[in-house]
Amino acid sequence: MRPKPHGYGYALPKKVRRGALRSALSLRAQEGRLLILDEFELPEIKTKEARRVLEGLGLNKALIVEDAANVNVARSVRNLPAFQVLAPEGLNLRDILRYDSLVLTKDVAKKVEERLR
Repeated sequence: MRPKPHGYGYALPKKVRRGALRSALSLRAQEGRLLILDEFELPEIKTKEARRVLEGLGLNKALIVEDAANVNVARSVRNLPAFQVLAPEGLNLRDILRYDSLVLTKDVAKKVEERLR
């Protein structure tokens, strides 16, 4: 019988993870790097158009949290290495801290708020 290495990993409780997510979101808001838009729509799937819109908002490296129903945004942004699109359910602490700015729409902000209650 071979020895099995002992794992010292620790899974954080849900309350602690939610609290960390709340703290990261409030940090981005205090720094002025949380951008909440009425809506974020692109008429067609064009990476060049997505880059123009995002640079027009003054963003260099940002995490965009958008519904899965908005396919044009996700497909337009996926070729831009400085940007990432996530669904509201996939929002996590590592990605919030990894990107300079955070972009949400009003609907997504409400979903995130409900999730963090």
